[in-house]
Amino acid sequence: MLEYARWKYVVILLVVLLSVLYALPNIYPQDPSVQITANCGSAIDAPLRQRVDAILKKAGATPKSVETENGNLLVRMPSSDAQTKASDALSAELGNGYVVALNLASTTPGWLEAIAAKPMLLGLDLQGG
Repeated sequence: MLEYARWKYVVILLVVLLSVLYALPNIYPQDPSVQITANCGSAIDAPLRQRVDAILKKAGATPKSVETENGNLLVRMPSSDAQTKASDALSAELGNGYVVALNLASTTPGWLEAIAAKPMLLGLDLQGG
């Protein structure tokens, strides 16, 4: 039988372990979310967040969380139906000062993001859309 040096087996094992580690973010599903971006003259601030909370409560859509991310307000929703309901309510109430868009937010844990492990994002053709 063919015998290889032990260090070659160790290198193969390390490569497989690193591959598994960097493939882990694909296990975590994405949250349906609504992204709110400010147009010229508008700002993402605490009063906007309170206004968004009030609009969602009035519409009967309960978010998982509302957070500021990269200068945008990200409203994570529990389902796609709630996402659509929240988007419709927010775009009608906020008007032209803000852009309201449907989005999918990553749920990758912080420790994986700290080592630059990110999920592979599929295009619409591979997502079935």
